[in-house]
Amino acid sequence: MLTINPNTQRAERLLSSAMTCEGFFLQDCYGSFSQAKSRAWNNCFQMYLEEKGEHFHICSHNTNTFSVAWFTDEGVRMETAYNSYFIPMEHAVDKYLHWL
Repeated sequence: MLTINPNTQRAERLLSSAMTCEGFFLQDCYGSFSQAKSRAWNNCFQMYLEEKGEHFHICSHNTNTFSVAWFTDEGVRMETAYNSYFIPMEHAVDKYLHWL
């Protein structure tokens, strides 16, 4: 997992993406999906549960891949097809709710 400095442009781009909600379940984004996508979503959801996260959601998707994000007491987590990110932030959940 890559920890991203919250004061960088990269963190701003990732946070902007993480604040987008395109759905919660694969069926919210896809008419049909592969077993590989289902396994990936299940793995991400398991991490979310283990970290006692809040507001698990799909923040982007296309034909081939999707990304999910959630919020923990320590910051924002984002899983993409290629990387895992963590952006440390105080009150990340409050900032997310304010964003909505």
